[in-house]
Amino acid sequence: MTADKTLDVFALGNALVDLQVEVDDDFLGRLEVEKGHMLLVDADRQAAVVDALADSDHVVHRSSGGSAANTVAGLAQLGSSAAFCGRVADDELGRFYRQDLQDQGAAVHGQLTGSRTGTSAVLITPDAQRTMMTFLGAAVELSPEDVSAEAVATARWLYLEGYLLTGESTLAACHAAIEAARAAGTRVSLTASDPFVCNVARETLDELLSGKVDLLFCNEIEAEALTGESDPEAAGVKLAERCAEVVVTRSDKGSVLVREKNEVTHVAPVPTTAVDTTGAGDSFAAGFLHGLASNRSWADAGRIASGLASRVVSRLGARLPEAPSSADVEGWLAQS
Repeated sequence: MTADKTLDVFALGNALVDLQVEVDDDFLGRLEVEKGHMLLVDADRQAAVVDALADSDHVVHRSSGGSAANTVAGLAQLGSSAAFCGRVADDELGRFYRQDLQDQGAAVHGQLTGSRTGTSAVLITPDAQRTMMTFLGAAVELSPEDVSAEAVATARWLYLEGYLLTGESTLAACHAAIEAARAAGTRVSLTASDPFVCNVARETLDELLSGKVDLLFCNEIEAEALTGESDPEAAGVKLAERCAEVVVTRSDKGSVLVREKNEVTHVAPVPTTAVDTTGAGDSFAAGFLHGLASNRSWADAGRIASGLASRVVSRLGARLPEAPSSADVEGWLAQS
């Protein structure tokens, strides 16, 4: 039996407190990290980074982050109903995380653990590139027991963060959520998250895209990693041979939307000056899912997504401090 769909999106993801800060290239050099990449680190190295920031005059902004949580926050700002499922510890950062996301208007699922809450140091250089040093902490303990099948059943869309595919327990949580979604007629969407996910979890992605996922979000680099096609449209069409609906984002070149293998729509970008690209893909997914949940056309969902992403990258941080207005949305929809 299909449950009443009272929730727009139920999302699973790594629950991480984002520590966002503007730094210069010299700071990255002292940390000996490669700019523009995401690096997984242990608790000790992350503590050293936090201490280095504390010993400087850098201003650190905290928020309840992680890719899927950013998407959920964007959905809530646009007026969609959304819930997030992820694990944090019963510590100060964990309590901050849950309250901050609830303050965004989202429901929060997932157990509290005795581990330390995960953090992601988002280091933003003057060229708007972001380098992430991530300590996953309690996030990797997300398991099927955290997933409410009843909540998934009430959602129009299930949204899965690709990073979860790289861990045994977190992957099991994804499978449990997909099983609940399939039983209830909830559609399943997945974001590839990062090129390294496409490489290390290739077999899992191939399995999910062949009948378990209805909608795939990826950027052009991830699309090429999955298909070998350097042309975004060709990559999208190839992916749509396995997954019914595919979105390929192209940064300031817009996006390519593919349905049923050969229905291709190009969505133009909304012009902006990028300050911080953190959360661009997350906000695009939020705008797109909001459009679909609002019964907008495929192209209009893309326009809302493009507009929200452009607004987010025009300022520091992965989210907007205030919700876009209805006039903002109408302006994005008017883009050709």
